[in-house]
Amino acid sequence: MLWCDGCVARARARAKRIGLLSGAVVAAGLASWIYLVQRPSAMLIGGWIGAVLATLWLVARAATELSYGVLRVRRGALAARGKASCGVRTALGRSRHSR
Repeated sequence: MLWCDGCVARARARAKRIGLLSGAVVAAGLASWIYLVQRPSAMLIGGWIGAVLATLWLVARAATELSYGVLRVRRGALAARGKASCGVRTALGRSRHSR
């Protein structure tokens, strides 16, 4: 699981996209449930909006960390089998990740 800087940056960017998408889907589901089932009053709309935004942030953060961990484990498993290559070659012609 020794990665070059480029691989780490790409994996973090991908994990962030996955996390934000997951958070947006869950927050949209919560907002739909609140709007269709709970029927919030005008007095409490700020609280409901805060709950949806907090859900977005928490789920996005958790999904980002989870997906980054999965990407690291999967990349490590591929490197152990000699199938992972980021295109960065050492002086001997081997990928740094297949050590």
